[in-house]
Amino acid sequence: MANTTARQSALLACGTLSYRQEPLRRALEGIARAGFPAVEIGCVCAYCEHVQPERMSKADIEALGKLVESFGLTIASIAGHIDLEFPLVGKGPEAAAEGCRRLRARIDLAGELGVPIVNTGLGIAGPGESLDPLYRQLADLLAYAAKRNVKIGLESHAGVTETAAASLDLCRTIGSPSLGINHDAGNVRFYAGIDPVADLAAVAHEIGPYLIHVHIKDHRGPKGQWDFPPLGEGSIDLAALAALYRRIGFTGPFSLEIEFKGPDSNDPSAEIIDQGVARSFRFMKDRDLQAPPTR
Repeated sequence: MANTTARQSALLACGTLSYRQEPLRRALEGIARAGFPAVEIGCVCAYCEHVQPERMSKADIEALGKLVESFGLTIASIAGHIDLEFPLVGKGPEAAAEGCRRLRARIDLAGELGVPIVNTGLGIAGPGESLDPLYRQLADLLAYAAKRNVKIGLESHAGVTETAAASLDLCRTIGSPSLGINHDAGNVRFYAGIDPVADLAAVAHEIGPYLIHVHIKDHRGPKGQWDFPPLGEGSIDLAALAALYRRIGFTGPFSLEIEFKGPDSNDPSAEIIDQGVARSFRFMKDRDLQAPPTR
């Protein structure tokens, strides 16, 4: 089933992760009602498993595509993070092998649906740990992804992709056209404790060819405080960030993430999430947080 329209829309998306404790159908309902044309499907190990690609049959994948279409949405990307449970670096070869298996399943899902991007983190290298095994694993995964017309987006997460500069260095080291960066300003502030606008601005003149996806996420509080509210309620200068993306020439997609509380907490009701998603959609539109239309 081809996902033919995701790249032709305004490229504003919302991740189902914002509704991580609600059923997938309810997440799609809220996202569509807010006005988003596209969605990022959450399959984040141990956190937001709206789908589990490693357990899906072809019939399951077709049913997922039809469900998304029934809400008038297209799939912009897959939030395919394996690093919370099975990082490719930092927990040893067995965890890395399982992480690779699960990433392949996410790539298969994207390939079957015609989705161009699978986002993930990689993990935190231990003191003195060689990254050579990671490079070899990524090379195999990227070759696998290339055959399915899928790119892997390295998200700003703790560890080897914590900042825009670190992500850029890793992409250059790997040197694959199937690898890119999923910039998440909220995560940069949360994990690294630095200004994500300044971090991105420092590499703005060179990151453009590698930037394939953006998570639009606010953050409130100090480093390490889990508080990612609706857009405009946090401390990130999102207007400056939007201007920076335009300067870089980024062409999307922009995907909203709201993470109300920590992983082990109960999120607000679906109705409260709806309100935050709708306000954030208006915020994105008002600040032109969208890619230019395809010509």
